[in-house]
Amino acid sequence: MKLDEDTAIVQAVMTDLPTGEKTILSEKKDSKCLFKPVIQYKKYTIQLRLDYTPKGLDNSNNPTLDADVWQEQNGKKIFFKGQWHHTPITFDGNVNRYVYQFNFNGLSLDLAVIQSVRKSITCNMVISDSVDVKLIKKNP
Repeated sequence: MKLDEDTAIVQAVMTDLPTGEKTILSEKKDSKCLFKPVIQYKKYTIQLRLDYTPKGLDNSNNPTLDADVWQEQNGKKIFFKGQWHHTPITFDGNVNRYVYQFNFNGLSLDLAVIQSVRKSITCNMVISDSVDVKLIKKNP
């Protein structure tokens, strides 16, 4: 996923720390988010995604973990909002790393993300060399 002219995320892997389960996050066309497959929890469907939009980035340029939670009723999605909708990354001293601690209605997930990022650098170079020439004139 291209973040800007010079930066792209090649791959992002989300790990559920308690279970060790790893999931490769996917992208969607024209989106600045990376998505985890939906989770079915009780009567809810939960879509987790990392939000790389300017609004979704924190002061250190870490994405927010966004969550859409809904239930299907009569063929329609009924969405729920709450404090769990936006989960910032925090440092967890127990595991000595940055994690997203997502909590919703009894579901608690401690998630870590490893990203492979490609950074392109363009520069102009001028290579120069000099030659000293000494002219010696011979008399005939």
